[in-house]
Order: sequence, then structure tokens, then C-alpha cells
Amino acid sequence: MAPVTDAESVIAHVESLPPLPAATQRLLVLTSLPPDRADMAEISKVITHEPALAALALKWVNSPLYGLRVEVRNVRQAVALMGLRTIRNMVLGMEVNNMTSAGLHGYGMSAAVFSQHAMATATACQRLAERYMPALHDEAFTLGLLHDIGMLLLDPLVKEYRDQFMEGLRTGQPQEAVERDLFTIDHCALGARVLESWNLPGETAEYIALHHSPLSEETPALVILLRVADSITEAPFAERLGHSPTPDRDACAALGISFEELQSLQAHLEASLEGAVSLFSGR
Repeated sequence: MAPVTDAESVIAHVESLPPLPAATQRLLVLTSLPPDRADMAEISKVITHEPALAALALKWVNSPLYGLRVEVRNVRQAVALMGLRTIRNMVLGMEVNNMTSAGLHGYGMSAAVFSQHAMATATACQRLAERYMPALHDEAFTLGLLHDIGMLLLDPLVKEYRDQFMEGLRTGQPQEAVERDLFTIDHCALGARVLESWNLPGETAEYIALHHSPLSEETPALVILLRVADSITEAPFAERLGHSPTPDRDACAALGISFEELQSLQAHLEASLEGAVSLFSGR
């Protein structure tokens, strides 16, 4: 299959993206500081002055994810309960949700389906990390939330060349391989470029770039974890692209998860996802 464009042209779209809102940029800086240097009062102030963020913070902290018995009604208290990493994830999630508001027509997905998969994968990553690498559960959530962000920039090209794209998928090639054949870059590498432009930590972009690469002894543990989570939450994507979702058995083996444990995890996730995927919806 002959390429229809080159990677440099696709990457140029990253550089033409509008900058993140000032409040978002400010919060990403504030939440990147070590806890002993973080200014929680300033974080509360920034969120309070942005009605959408303030409402989301209260919705997040009062969600089933926290299980609080008493409703939190002020932003300062919400910020104290959520902590730096969760606030960062909330802000990033809102930006992803805003960016996908028109849907991904090339990939055949509505905004709701894309956002639900992102949140489901983030929740699965967090649950897996809590069990297998608890010190990294917030980082795992971030990876799950952002792992497919490169698809947002590839979507116009997929829409334009959808016939060729679907033809490649029908041959049995993985989605990322078809992307590379047609566009000389896949959504993993492109997503890493987006995160670099947002000045997120370098390892976050690196792990996103690797999440569909062949496993090796050097594959970071969080990438393996992301692959497991992605494979058990990808049903909405797989069905729309015409292939059946299957757990990533190699990644499961590398992480030390048996098939029986995976089934138990899936059942647990189904019980906990409804509240998680509604965080950025209007419900």
C-alpha cells in the first residue's frame, strides 16, 4: 500500500494546534511541582475562576470513585481531597473531551465512544497499577487517558482515505500498521508529539509512543500495563473497525496476569466504569 502523505506533513499539524487554554497551562505547571512545593491555594484559585473546571472538580470528587459520605461543595476542599496528580488528570481529561467534541468520523467513532474508551482504559490502568505497581497508579491513569490522543490528528486523513484504510484492516493488519503504511506515522508516535507540545513529562510521551510496539525485555512496566488495559477495553473501537477485541496475552504474561485473573478484573471493571465514564459527560 503506497503512502498518501509523509510523516513530516502529519507532524506539522501538531505544531499548528491551538495552544491549551491559559488556565490549563497554568494548572499543568502547578501540578507538576513536588508536593512540598505545590501551592494548593493557587490551584484552588485558578480552578475557582474557571466555571467549567470548578464544576468538574466538584463532580469528580463527589463521584463514586471517592465514595464520600458527605457532599463536597467548595473547590478548596475538593482540591485538598483530590491531590496534584488527580487534578492534572482531570484537567487533561477535560481537554481531551473538548478536543473530541466533534467525534472521529474517519475512525467511525462518536465523541462519546472515544471519551468512554479513554476513561475506561484510564480506569483499567489505575486498577491494574493498584494491584501490580501501586506507587504508579496516578501515572498509569494518565497513560490510559491519553494513549489514543494521536488519533485526533490522524482522523481527517483516515476520513479522506477511508477506503484504503479499511482495505488495509481487512487484510488483518493491526490498525497502527495500516496507519504507518498510509501516513508513514501511527497514532502512537503522533500522540507522543502532542504530549511533548503540551510539555508533559518525557516518559509519558515515550510510553504513549511505545504502546503498540513489540514487547521486549526493555519494555517499561507501565507500557505493558497499558497494553493489557487497552486490550480489555477496546471493544467499541474494534467493533467499528471490523475486528474482534482480544486480550493481549503476551502483555498479560509479561505482567504476570493469568487468564482467570484477567476475567476477574474485567468483571470488576464493568462494575466500576459507569461512574468513571460519566465524569466528562453531561450526566
